[in-house]
Amino acid sequence: MPEVSRLTEAELAFIYTEIGRGHPSYLDGIIEEMEQNYPRLSYYRTDVFKLSKGLSLGAWKLVEWLYRFGSSGGLITGFYSCLRRFTGAGQGGGKAMIGILGRNIKRELGSFDRPIVVAHPLLARMLSAQNRVVYQHGEMAAPSEAMVTGCTKILVPFKETAGVFERSGVSSESVTVTGQCIESALAQKSGLVYRRRLDRLAGKEPLTVGLFTSGACPARHLSKLHLMARALFQAGYMVYVFFDRAYQVCDKIAADFRRSGLPVKRNVDEPGRLKLLTAADRREGNQQVAALFDRFDLFVAPAHERTNWAVGLGLPMLILCPHIGSYATQNADLALDQKTAFEIPDNESAARVPELIDRLRRSGELQKMARRGFGHTKIQGFASSARILSRLN
Repeated sequence: MPEVSRLTEAELAFIYTEIGRGHPSYLDGIIEEMEQNYPRLSYYRTDVFKLSKGLSLGAWKLVEWLYRFGSSGGLITGFYSCLRRFTGAGQGGGKAMIGILGRNIKRELGSFDRPIVVAHPLLARMLSAQNRVVYQHGEMAAPSEAMVTGCTKILVPFKETAGVFERSGVSSESVTVTGQCIESALAQKSGLVYRRRLDRLAGKEPLTVGLFTSGACPARHLSKLHLMARALFQAGYMVYVFFDRAYQVCDKIAADFRRSGLPVKRNVDEPGRLKLLTAADRREGNQQVAALFDRFDLFVAPAHERTNWAVGLGLPMLILCPHIGSYATQNADLALDQKTAFEIPDNESAARVPELIDRLRRSGELQKMARRGFGHTKIQGFASSARILSRLN
């Protein structure tokens, strides 16, 4: 699918928020599928910062700042959570804020009569009255602020998710179940990777753990990530810690490890058992993970978009707590109910995580966690979404 430089030349438009990783990554996944399977369909890609100026641009920068610093706790967290609820599509308020945020965006897109694909409910609510909006709700969680009416199409992963939208007033004809939106590079080789992982979990060789933070790098998560990486390395595990574009955070933790005498490696190809990795952008980060994914025996992350791996790919998960935002709370509940994950509630638990993993492995529970999370859901959500979009024109 060729990317075009002008909106007027496009058959589809993808509008990103470019805040955080989760919502933007869902659009990335669709575009990747469409480029591979629908190469003649032209698309235009932009984001809210490129479309906005003046007061609107300032408002979006405030939202981004609140996202990054609103994950640290206290007053800012409360204000950011309030902002999300206040501008949520299921709420009656928020019109003034949405008006400011959407002023330039609506003007720029007003005459575009082809489908516009968004992954954030705020954009869906902003544009659904004037454009043909396809809202890809890639998240397993479906909190109240995710509810949007008036869209041409809403794409959701599960029938249960569709039910939540329908009960909120969305027409059932507008909602389509796609399956889980899991990175194509991971979904395509999931069976072979899963079988190899089961064999390793049943064995006695040291395991490999991938550790991830969210885009906002909240301090309450980083402290646990720091303790777990140290403890796992000292217990003999192979440890990969992924920071994406958080270079300064990675530098700080690497320096701390080195002061303690731990042999940190920053290049994935260097020999060693403790690797702290960064990436220039989402594409590089996804490629980095895809190249290493078949080595992972379990992973540590907040209960955001990567929770899909526990529920759909059979990769046991240790959830970083506290849950920040309603999406994380609901995602965690899904994984915990499915018994594919355990929570790490505090720093003491984080420091003792090798003991937890050892106990789960010796009892056979790690294998059971993997089995509960594989083969029970459809995981080709991006391919399904791309096929649906190709037929809308």
